[in-house]
Amino acid sequence: MRKFTFFLCFIFQSFFVFGQSLTFFDSYLLPISDTSKVDPSYLRIEFIENGVFHDQLYTLDSVKVSHLIALLDENNAKKSQQLTYYYPDGEVSSKTKMDFEQDIKVEMHYYPNGKLKHSATFNSGKLEAEKYFSQNGEEI
Repeated sequence: MRKFTFFLCFIFQSFFVFGQSLTFFDSYLLPISDTSKVDPSYLRIEFIENGVFHDQLYTLDSVKVSHLIALLDENNAKKSQQLTYYYPDGEVSSKTKMDFEQDIKVEMHYYPNGKLKHSATFNSGKLEAEKYFSQNGEEI
């Protein structure tokens, strides 16, 4: 509980210092407007720093669930982004990279041991390349 309290104090302090947005979510990832009526399960932190948008989702135990990083243009529109999901132990579960200017998307899924499980590349929404791998990293 002390860890959680310290985490929340840090988040609230940095919210005012860096202009971050803080949102609580229930166990179904639905936003909670009144935490006195519904117990939160997740916490989302959003901020923009030097033209880069960050959206981080955590459990209330400070375990990172996902992190979206997006490069923005002068109108704050996304030029590209990378969305990373994590296993509960902190290992990367999947990464999706998107280039909105060239309309290219690359998806990578990982085994819990960190080895690549599957990769796929899409160009203009069409599958261009796809590979599958065994748990020891060999292409299937």
